[in-house]
Amino acid sequence: MKTKLGFAYTLTATALLALPLGMTACSNTAKSGDASALKAGRAELLGVLRSGQVAIGAETTGWVLLMDTGSVDVDVSKVAGQASQLDGKRSVVSGEIITKAYPTRGEVKVMVADSIIGAPASPPPAVPTIPPPPRPQKM
Repeated sequence: MKTKLGFAYTLTATALLALPLGMTACSNTAKSGDASALKAGRAELLGVLRSGQVAIGAETTGWVLLMDTGSVDVDVSKVAGQASQLDGKRSVVSGEIITKAYPTRGEVKVMVADSIIGAPASPPPAVPTIPPPPRPQKM
């Protein structure tokens, strides 16, 4: 059932749905774990490298390193070939940590990568083994 306000309703609904998606995508670095505690200078970080990151106003490098303690944006422009081969894989990223100022996101830590190498998959978490219950004895 369409009314004269159908277009405005569709536009508003689309905007309301897109807003949370954009906010989620751009909050990867600003409020994740210890990424904000990274100091400027050389660093070597271990995590899963992922491409396809988006943010409002294109305020992202498009790449992120997901670590156990949070995440950090990664500028892979110097090592694009290595990055594309390791997309979605556990990797060690080496480079310079800088702070980049974005109009919407504010100050964001960015790793300017100069080397990316694959890392072995992490071992599965240890699960304690519980012995089976004793079998009932026949009388």
